[in-house]
Amino acid sequence: RGPVCLWIMCHMPRPANHIRANGTLKDWAPKWVESKPDFDNVGKAIADALTSIGIWNDDAQVARCITEKVYVAPGMAARAEIRIQELTQ
Repeated sequence: RGPVCLWIMCHMPRPANHIRANGTLKDWAPKWVESKPDFDNVGKAIADALTSIGIWNDDAQVARCITEKVYVAPGMAARAEIRIQELTQ
């Protein structure tokens, strides 16, 4: 009913040029995603989905949002981890 913190960790697929032929990561391969989708678009899409399934009354309750975009390890599936925490005064 009250304010919440929404934490989103997006695990994005890696471009093929980050991975060696043997399946290991190249030394220069970054951890963090700097490309699209934009963090605010990810957050809005997830907040809207959480509203539509009834997790909260309205995404206006999100007083704090932390959105992170990282690459998944080779062989892992892309996914989003979501945590919601009630905020107290």
